[in-house]
Amino acid sequence: ARGDQCENCTRVLDPTDLINPRSAISGSTDLEVRETKHLFLLQSKLQGEVEKWIDATADSWPQLSSSIARKWLTEGLHDRAITRDLDWGVPVPADVWPELA
Repeated sequence: ARGDQCENCTRVLDPTDLINPRSAISGSTDLEVRETKHLFLLQSKLQGEVEKWIDATADSWPQLSSSIARKWLTEGLHDRAITRDLDWGVPVPADVWPELA
């Protein structure tokens, strides 16, 4: 896994659930868990609306996309962090969330 999602099955992961974690860059197993603050997309609150939309549109999707979307719905949509504490990416406005900017 890289980050919070399994590359093989697309399951959302909690980093503390990883078995024998190691750095994808160096291979090191000397890792630490840190507390961070993030903004989240509350997908769990949109489950019903997303299900209706997928039911109405998924017939025109590629089969793999449709099956992944339906799998996620069956498992229940998880809230996802939409910010990262990295130097690159879309900046968070400092006047709105100074602790995340």
